[in-house]
Amino acid sequence: MRLADPARSQVVLIGAAHFDDSNLNDLPSVRNNVQDLHRILTDPARGGLTAASCHVFADPRSPDVVRIADIAEQAEDVLLVYYAGHGLISENGRLLFALSDTSERHREINSLHLDQLRAIFRASPAAVQVLVLDCCYSGRITDPGFMSGPGELAEIEGTYTLASSARDEVSLAPRGARHTAFSGELISLLHNGMAGGEELISLRTVYQQLQIALRKKNFPAPRQLHSETAASLALARNVAFGARVQATPSGPKEVAPLVHDLLTVPELAQDVRGLGRQVRDRQLDLNPRMDAVDALVELGADAAGELAELVRDPALPILMRLRLVHELGTLPDHRETAAAALNAITGHSYGLKNLVELVEYVDSLKDVQRFRRRMIKSWDVPAEVDDHSLWGIVMAGLMAAARLGFEQRLAAALELRGLGRPDHADAVLRGMLTEKSIGLLKEVQVTNLLDAR
Repeated sequence: MRLADPARSQVVLIGAAHFDDSNLNDLPSVRNNVQDLHRILTDPARGGLTAASCHVFADPRSPDVVRIADIAEQAEDVLLVYYAGHGLISENGRLLFALSDTSERHREINSLHLDQLRAIFRASPAAVQVLVLDCCYSGRITDPGFMSGPGELAEIEGTYTLASSARDEVSLAPRGARHTAFSGELISLLHNGMAGGEELISLRTVYQQLQIALRKKNFPAPRQLHSETAASLALARNVAFGARVQATPSGPKEVAPLVHDLLTVPELAQDVRGLGRQVRDRQLDLNPRMDAVDALVELGADAAGELAELVRDPALPILMRLRLVHELGTLPDHRETAAAALNAITGHSYGLKNLVELVEYVDSLKDVQRFRRRMIKSWDVPAEVDDHSLWGIVMAGLMAAARLGFEQRLAAALELRGLGRPDHADAVLRGMLTEKSIGLLKEVQVTNLLDAR
């Protein structure tokens, strides 16, 4: 774990707080976000960067994109780009970032486009590249795996992306608050540090702590997409390093050794059980249930017992159970349990081979080109496909990789209708139609279900 080299790194803090177009509400707290982050990152006791290597673009306009690209080309060690403002959606479902001169009506003409952002990162020689997004729908750029399609930036090797919300969620700027919800927790963590934490605050730790803090306040949970190298980069020194964690009044007088920086062992066990209950709670919308799954996945081996119980729960949606099976199957000591659970779901005894195929399929989602090469053999994947349709194809391929029977695949799709996701159900059904070996009879069954909606 290390900090960025101040002499060879560049940080770009973009805060779009005021907008010329009255259809885009001003976001006063965004200006505070970038100012306070700049102060922390250039503080010798915290971020340790020089003022010359940390650039603030407050209320940026279209010409500033070229200046940002020029700065990115100067980074050799670390390039970090932070954006806070309005996330917008283009006509083809792509994520756009509003600038101060963006027109809501003509958003595709003068917003910061994802392709522009991709080009900026690709042109930079920086060894480690970090993108932090605090805007609505920012999760569209992350999570190349289960409940979305291949990540928008997944093909930029070495890039760590931290997003404030899921692909279809808004991010929050509480009225009267100094900061937006996501950036407020980030700033608090970097400024105050963590009692009981390590000497440096890594990106991995940032994600874990923001998951916990935001979930407790019922704010949208962040998303991430990362390489192991980038995740170990530290954003700041931990100014609370060496401080003793205070036990809660109801807890033991002696605090147990820390796990994942802030959670004591008893607290972790309680948190894991609470997350398990949230996953099982059928009264909740699907999004918070999936947020709980994400949090359990981040806890890894420390949540293995809960994951093992969840994969055996037949009341959970099939696609959710497949996600849990995959995550459990990536833990070395729990592959047999995951394989047994997958066999129970499919009703067959394929042993570890079936699990290996599932894991390999999910791993292929991290690379768009690798995914297409894998799918082209057995699936008619169009050269141009919108995100929603691609998600349906990914889910159909997932069920095929898991060797679910045809009736089980139909049941998994129809479960989504029961969960209030009829559009997602239809996307999965249409995805099933792209399998080359589907056959006429099965094609008719799927088509009838689509027509019956």
